[in-house]
Amino acid sequence: MSKPCYYALGGLNLKQQFATSCPQQSDRLQYLAEEHLPSRYFNNEEFKKHRLDLLHGNWPTGCDMCQQVEEHNSGTSMRQETPPDTRWTDYGTGTTRFEGLKTIEIRFSNSCNMACLHCSAAFSSGWMTKLKRYQPDEIDREHRLIQLTQDMHRKHIDEKLRIELDTKMALEIVDDLIENFPNLERVDFAGGEVLYQKPFLPTLRRLAEHPNAKNMFVMFHTNFNADFDPVHLNDCLEKFGSCEVKISVDSSPKIYEYFRGGSWEKLTSNINKFKAVRSKKTKICLICTTGVYQIMQFKDIIQGFLDLECDFIDTSIIFTPNYLNPALMMLDYRKFTIDQLNSSIALLTKYPRQRRDVYTAYGSIKDVYQYVTNHKVDPKDWIAFKEYIKKTDKIWKQEFNNYFTNFQFDKEKNRIYKNV
Repeated sequence: MSKPCYYALGGLNLKQQFATSCPQQSDRLQYLAEEHLPSRYFNNEEFKKHRLDLLHGNWPTGCDMCQQVEEHNSGTSMRQETPPDTRWTDYGTGTTRFEGLKTIEIRFSNSCNMACLHCSAAFSSGWMTKLKRYQPDEIDREHRLIQLTQDMHRKHIDEKLRIELDTKMALEIVDDLIENFPNLERVDFAGGEVLYQKPFLPTLRRLAEHPNAKNMFVMFHTNFNADFDPVHLNDCLEKFGSCEVKISVDSSPKIYEYFRGGSWEKLTSNINKFKAVRSKKTKICLICTTGVYQIMQFKDIIQGFLDLECDFIDTSIIFTPNYLNPALMMLDYRKFTIDQLNSSIALLTKYPRQRRDVYTAYGSIKDVYQYVTNHKVDPKDWIAFKEYIKKTDKIWKQEFNNYFTNFQFDKEKNRIYKNV
């Protein structure tokens, strides 16, 4: 059965050093060190082959995340979210005309002011700093702690061709988009942390010169824990048709410092300052990337999100590494996990359904419930998770037990138990 995809037929994703068709697709389709202007590689042989695989009903090797979601019925995959525009693609050759490029995501570099526990050195310079003097040992390799061995996202790293998109290169890419891709309708920015990176605001200002800017949707992913001028940011965003600020929070106020390494107070302050000056066409979405840590505090996380009173609440699932998969909680704490998710849904009933954050939270929580109650996990990964806590606590110089009050970890007995 054919699997036409909006992103494969009309998308680009610039992952610092190479290009793919979408944020989740991991096969290298073009090295940016060899050519960074989209017009010169949009229809190279790799891109055309990728499109033809999907059009012929086959999953390309880099599309495993959408494949997992669809095969496990755990929500809506990125491929299913947006209907593809097939007008510009030749089904015989896989060639898409320039008019068919609709969406692009740009990642300048891995430069980031935080080192979140579910991330890796590939996407966070904060992680690189943490691991600078760390030597992986046999325990890391035995339990496949791929974040610590730096094998996570290894397929995203090729040191010989590793580059960062500096301001000059980023502006050249935007100029190419302005000149050659008139129907561009969506531009996403991700990191690292874009508000911590110099090219971001100059790139936004240049992008506003695109002929379709007034109809364009611009979104950026951020931790919103960097220093920035909210008025200047709004001035850059209001040139576009609509905008969304996607804030990765992933934590309750209790565990935010532990999990993300930032300040909840600064997050709250930045959100409130930006809400006070933003235009009506700019929305704020709070995201919970859901893994084992999050299930332990899920109701508190949702409460924290509701207290921030933003426009949308969304969730995503940590599929890899396996030792952070949220379904692991079902091994020893099945009842607790189900109670956390059900009580989070019950919490929403206390708020007006007309609130968009409440309305969107319903579906997001149900997606998590569907996944954790149906996904099969390996008990070895639960053991690996406990080893991961030990190692990261030591490297990060923090203590799990000081933040998670409903669970405690006896590191000598290697047992996580629930407080009564």
